Amino acid sequence: QYWVADYYFNQLQFQPAETSYKLLFQTWPQSELALEALMMAGRAAMAWSAYGNACEYFTNLTSNPNCPDELKAKALFAYGGALMRLPAADTNKLANLEEARRVFSRIKDLYPTNQQTALAWGEIGNCSLQLATEDVSYYLVASNAYQQAIASPFASVAARNQAKVGLGITLEKMAELKPAGEKAALLILARDSYLDVALENGVA
Repeated sequence: QYWVADYYFNQLQFQPAETSYKLLFQTWPQSELALEALMMAGRAAMAWSAYGNACEYFTNLTSNPNCPDELKAKALFAYGGALMRLPAADTNKLANLEEARRVFSRIKDLYPTNQQTALAWGEIGNCSLQLATEDVSYYLVASNAYQQAIASPFASVAARNQAKVGLGITLEKMAELKPAGEKAALLILARDSYLDVALENGVA
């Protein structure tokens, strides 16, 4: 059954893949493959934009006391991503972003040495950057989160570079809010953050 589900997933047939993974964990809930099938059902649902389904699968994992920490961290991260993508009215969209930010914060609090932590800091920055369109105080939150991701010893080169781009965007947005005489310093910092990525300064 897992092989069948993987076949559909690898063929980019995500709806039947989701159904097949779901059939596995519902039919054999005690199987050693059940939790991984639950995670893959969520990934398949994300791939065809069934974000509500994905949230259900991921939260089933995060609330399961038998779920290993590594898989739970991945499920929390994926749940946060699903929340960010849930279609909603403007007010609900902000609430979803706030909830996603809380979910990513749980990762850094519960699993500080997990590789997902650096990625979580980056997503906290992304959520905050979007929230800043309604409340500019979130630009500082976003800036701090991106800097945490960049400084994390667990960050991959890709994660660090994504955070540097996010930081550059945030600094540009912050510069727009400053008087003319104060813009230049922030824009220089933004430029330097982009240049670090372009010149591959983050490559070990």
